[in-house]
Amino acid sequence: MRTLRIKDKEGHLLTFDLIDILQECEGYSKRLWIAWTIDCVGSHWCQIFAGAPNEQVQLSFYDLLDYGRAVTQTQDGYFFAVSAERSVTKDVPQIANPKECLQVSDLIIHAFDSTFWEVTSTDDELLARLAIKFKETTMYG
Repeated sequence: MRTLRIKDKEGHLLTFDLIDILQECEGYSKRLWIAWTIDCVGSHWCQIFAGAPNEQVQLSFYDLLDYGRAVTQTQDGYFFAVSAERSVTKDVPQIANPKECLQVSDLIIHAFDSTFWEVTSTDDELLARLAIKFKETTMYG
C-alpha cells in the first residue's frame, strides 16, 4: 500500500475536506465504509460519531457523501472502505488501533489534526488522480 499526503492550504487553513477526496472514490461506492474516531465540527454527524460504541460507525458510500457535504471541517479520524470480501459479510471487528484498519480495508482516508489528509491504498490510479487534483502532495511507500 502507498500513501498520498495532501496539505493544500490557504494561510493556515486546509482548502479542502473529505468530500473533495470522495469525489475521486466512485469505484468504492458499493463498499461498506467505516468511520472511526472522527472529530469534526459543523454537523449533526459529529454527535453520531461521538456517541457510537468504540467511536466506530458503519456507513454506505452515500452516507459518507452526505457527511462530506454537511460537515464544516473534519479535524481528525479515519474513513475506510472495507475490503470487497468483508463488505459482503459485514465482518468488521471493532478497531482498536490504526494498523487494524489496514487489515480490513484497501482504502484508508485519514484526517490528521486539521493539518493534512492521507489516503492509503493499493489503487495506484486513485492515488494518481488525487495527486493531480491537489497542489501540495507527497507520496510515501
